[in-house]
Amino acid sequence: MILKELYKKESISIRDAEISEISCEIGYIKKFKWRWMATQMNLFIFIGNSNKKIDARLLEEFSNGCLKYSMEHARGWPRGIQSGIISIAILKGESVDDEGIAFCEQTPKIKWAALEIPVIYNQKEKKTIKFKSTPLWGLIYFPFINKTIEKVTKQLSQS
Repeated sequence: MILKELYKKESISIRDAEISEISCEIGYIKKFKWRWMATQMNLFIFIGNSNKKIDARLLEEFSNGCLKYSMEHARGWPRGIQSGIISIAILKGESVDDEGIAFCEQTPKIKWAALEIPVIYNQKEKKTIKFKSTPLWGLIYFPFINKTIEKVTKQLSQS
């Protein structure tokens, strides 16, 4: 219900699904900006909840599953032709290990015209864990990505 509450005034597509055996909400935003070198971006936001300890393996599996889902469900122009995909995989839980944190703080993975961003939301500490540095190749997109992550995780901290 987090994404539904957050985006109820905006016309953003929300659905529920299971990714890597984790139930999650999925928000989909299609955005075009001239400053993104006239790129149409398909942004998918996933919020999953884990009762297990969030480690690097669990987070990578969830994030990879989210990117795969994003690539299969993106609409519009073909990926790579002035079009890209951003998959933000937010996994929330109360137990997080150091390997999971280290995995999350790495520079996000890029594939052909697709960006995979794993995020941990530690419910116990009400803390967001994400990449530490912005890669040079993503300078034009990361202000929007950061703002989106902050908007969603702020809502998580209030629930």
